[in-house]
Amino acid sequence: MNDIFDIRDYGAAPEQTAMNTEAFRKAIDAAAEVHGTVIVTGGCYHTGAIFLKSGMRLHIERGSVIMGSASIADYPVRNTRFEGRACPWPVALVNADDADGTVIDGEGCIDGNGIGFWKLFWDKRSYAVEHSEPFSNRDVMRPRLIFINSCRNILIKDISLQNSAFWNIHLYNSESVCIDGISVCSPHEGVRAASSDAVDIDACSAVTVRNCNIITDDDCICIKGGKGPDAHLINHPTENICIENCSFGFGHGMVTIGSEASLVRNVYVHNCRVDGRNNIIRFKFRDDTRQFFENIVFDGITVHNGRWLFDMQRWDNRQDEILADGQLFTKLSNVIIRNIEAYNMESPGTIGGRTFTGITENLLLEHITVTTAPDVCGTEHSEGIDCASVEKCRLLVNPAVQLKAVDVKIDGMEFKNTLA
Repeated sequence: MNDIFDIRDYGAAPEQTAMNTEAFRKAIDAAAEVHGTVIVTGGCYHTGAIFLKSGMRLHIERGSVIMGSASIADYPVRNTRFEGRACPWPVALVNADDADGTVIDGEGCIDGNGIGFWKLFWDKRSYAVEHSEPFSNRDVMRPRLIFINSCRNILIKDISLQNSAFWNIHLYNSESVCIDGISVCSPHEGVRAASSDAVDIDACSAVTVRNCNIITDDDCICIKGGKGPDAHLINHPTENICIENCSFGFGHGMVTIGSEASLVRNVYVHNCRVDGRNNIIRFKFRDDTRQFFENIVFDGITVHNGRWLFDMQRWDNRQDEILADGQLFTKLSNVIIRNIEAYNMESPGTIGGRTFTGITENLLLEHITVTTAPDVCGTEHSEGIDCASVEKCRLLVNPAVQLKAVDVKIDGMEFKNTLA
């Protein structure tokens, strides 16, 4: 067929360490001309950054792998979106800029080959901690696995993502994106996959994430949208997000709003399952950002062996830059959390922590059952969480948080709004 472009026909050689970046570029250029399909088949192909175009399809067949280069030199540094602001940062392994109708699919794998980047990150971080020196994520440049920037009508379907050097999928300033049936795996044991968010939805609209399976050593799905005192003025809202029928294992948060998020509205999370040490409903409140989170629903979530059901509190992490002094305004409106069954949890968690001073309107907890495990609360792998702010069998609610609870039971006892 004249609309199928096999990368081997453009000089790509599998199972070798030589870079196939140029072969990918040639195949992509040819496919883009006719809105055709680039086929990756026949083995493992090492490559640096590749750039997809409008109307084309990247299809990775079962058993085939796009393997990212282990050298940062193969990911050009450009002015891009990083942790809520623009700055110089390496491009991703797979990129799409200002594209429309692009598809990434197949039953194959994109592997970030990230272990060298993780080791460098942890070594530099440990040195900084030991010597009481400043350290942030910016200090170790690492490529994302997939970056979708200012795009429309994008489909990412059925592929497997693993070993990303940094975030797995970053959607920024894009609309009408569907992520369907993918799996994401980043290790949380051995050399941990630093900053390995599975899906980051950043200043986007009309995004669906469904039928996915995610295990990672950071937030699983993260709703972002800018940080700093002017974030609500210069960023598009992150809105009209649907997360459904997904399964999660280990992570720092099943669905997290923050740490860089200002305007978030119309988020619907339903019919999801968690089995593993993970926080389920996670909001990261920033002191340096005006935050407006509204019309957010969690409905039909089943959890086994999790960490906290609620982790809604101030975000404080030594790796994150602070952009303003003092605590700026946060408002939660029309947040509904209902039909939750959470078993063998470390703790029900906290809503507001001990420092929340914002405004809550129409916060409803309804039909929630929590049972706690016999072991005590732990803090490993979950930076930014104030473990001291919770107790094992209590849901602690900050006095500033006004909520309504209907049929909420913790270890068989009806929940009463116990103030933190």
